[in-house]
Amino acid sequence: MENHQPTIDSRLTTAFGWHRGRDTNYKYKKLSRGADIRLLRLKRGSGDDRISISLQCAKLGGKPHYEALSYAWGDNHETHKMYIDGHVMMVTANLHSALRGVRSKNCSRILWVDAMSINQDDIEERDEQVQKMKMVYKSAGRVIVWLGDEAPQDVIAFQMIQAFNDCADLHGYRVYVPPNEPFPAGNETAVLKMDSFIGSNYTASQLRIFGDFLCRPWFRRLWVVQEIAFHQEVKMICGAQQTNWFSFWRFIRRLATHVQQMALGHENPHFLKCIISTGMARETVLKQTHHSFIFLYHSTRFHLATDPKDRIYALHGFLDPEDSQNIAVDYSKSCKELYKRVAEYCITDKKDLFCLQFVGGPSRKSLDLPSWVPDWDALNGNDQPLMFLFGEAAGT
Repeated sequence: MENHQPTIDSRLTTAFGWHRGRDTNYKYKKLSRGADIRLLRLKRGSGDDRISISLQCAKLGGKPHYEALSYAWGDNHETHKMYIDGHVMMVTANLHSALRGVRSKNCSRILWVDAMSINQDDIEERDEQVQKMKMVYKSAGRVIVWLGDEAPQDVIAFQMIQAFNDCADLHGYRVYVPPNEPFPAGNETAVLKMDSFIGSNYTASQLRIFGDFLCRPWFRRLWVVQEIAFHQEVKMICGAQQTNWFSFWRFIRRLATHVQQMALGHENPHFLKCIISTGMARETVLKQTHHSFIFLYHSTRFHLATDPKDRIYALHGFLDPEDSQNIAVDYSKSCKELYKRVAEYCITDKKDLFCLQFVGGPSRKSLDLPSWVPDWDALNGNDQPLMFLFGEAAGT
């Protein structure tokens, strides 16, 4: 990681995966009075038809019908042309493929997409919109996860997810029950049957293929933790392949015990940790339990964020309302100012000294931080075992 502060302009063009591009000639208008967000009407099309979009303002309180897109931005320098209200905007190749992939052949689709729903040139609007992202995703009709274009072996990964869930349905295997309800009788037996199913039905080659599938960039993106946590319906799309988060997560919870066979550690040992911490954060929301900011930071610190400020802001939606005001989103602040404020919040407001575990790291000198302030973008502290992320639910 380079030890320099990005300029405001560079932060605007990288944090959400949007690259302004010299050919862009679309000009945003201010959000109309009473409107909270902008929604995209993705016009119908197929194949190589050009992507055409119109923008419309909406008020979240009016319960507009839309779907929220979650995706990894990809290379900011690899861009494609698309049209908003007849004007050109350049977007990243991955966002371009996402819009092409979720586009309907028969009718328009209403979406919220961060790179276009937010005027990235207006830093004041961006601050305000980031603070609303929890409600944007929570209020959507559903969340659509775009994992990228399909690779030849991805069909095997999705067949594995489907086969596991068919068997899990047969044996009544559960990974989640509503708050204050016990797990159903027999779930421990179902767990053993599902572990046996994995061991006897999936070859080492299949597990390695699934391990490769889990190394897609979306799974390590920090923002996705919040994007999928607050909605019951999360659809996952990879080219022509589809599943839902529930089916994927039910498989991952058992598959984690076979991690060595997936050979994940050769290129990047942190992918599965990121996936598990993303899923556990979502479970805490569904179970209506609460974890401290430090716990969330600790369990998500192997996720990736382009802007070092997003180590904090990407978790903003998990804060209590009062706490979210104490750590308001403000991209005009320097990293030093933000990191110091978060440390003060943890130590003074929350009386939580655990944050001092993260003090240290090679990049501290460039930020000129006080000795008691962690560099929240550095990978400090003791590594946690994989199963720590499961908590008490590891065996269920």
